[in-house]
Amino acid sequence: SSDENTVWYFYWGRNASLVIPLLKKRKFFVCCRFHGYDLYAERNKGYITYQHAQVAYSDLLLPCSAHGASYLGAKYPGAAAKIYTARLGARYYRRIEAKDDGVLKLVSCATVRPVKRLHILAQALKFVRSKVSWVHVGGGGTHLEELKKIAAGIQRENISVFFKGSLPSRDIIPYYVEHNFDLFINVSESEGVPVSVMEAFSAGMPVFATDVGGTGEIVDDTVGKLLPKDLSPELLANCIDEFANLSAPVRNELCINSFQRFRDRCDADANARLLAEEIKKRMAV
Repeated sequence: SSDENTVWYFYWGRNASLVIPLLKKRKFFVCCRFHGYDLYAERNKGYITYQHAQVAYSDLLLPCSAHGASYLGAKYPGAAAKIYTARLGARYYRRIEAKDDGVLKLVSCATVRPVKRLHILAQALKFVRSKVSWVHVGGGGTHLEELKKIAAGIQRENISVFFKGSLPSRDIIPYYVEHNFDLFINVSESEGVPVSVMEAFSAGMPVFATDVGGTGEIVDDTVGKLLPKDLSPELLANCIDEFANLSAPVRNELCINSFQRFRDRCDADANARLLAEEIKKRMAV
């Protein structure tokens, strides 16, 4: 096909997308997606190398959240017309059934790194009064070993902790459904719009998540709880106990709302179609 009909699509605003200025010597249509670490300067000691060139030479800039779109537009006002909020998403597998068997089953999913602040969740379990089981999915090297040490120090009869390790992405949602978890928790310091949260919604699981990046665009009290960024272990423990004490009908409503949130905002197939339509429209101009 001719250069005019060729689309180059970069999933991250780092690494491979550094070639974007070279592509514009031809007539390719160039799209560059942005998430979190590849967008926000404050996550990169105040500066992202060559971001200005990526923005200047891309035809379509695709932050995954409205928060990211606002950030990008404020930083590069001359590029505002090229910015389009392109949400990611998850795929549906099967819904979790709401239950109340006396044990609150928590799950988290992330590579264990400082930005994920999983130590806050581990420390919160020292203050939780309810009977809780926490499973973490994801690796993390030395940071994971440090988290395991914190968890090992809890030693309370009402708390159990299990580290599942890494799973292929295709197996994560089936794992949630198979184990019928009650609540997904994300305590990150910074995010774009977390795919892990959208995966939880696709299984109809309520979510607690910190109000960072674009998380507040999909998490609210109808599907769980939007937690403050400066979250303390004690506050998180109180929120977990409150959730554990909810009646079965209220929990069931949260599950229904969570799955509907997936349908409305987090369906990867629907969001991909919207993006394809936007690219086609822009190329026709």
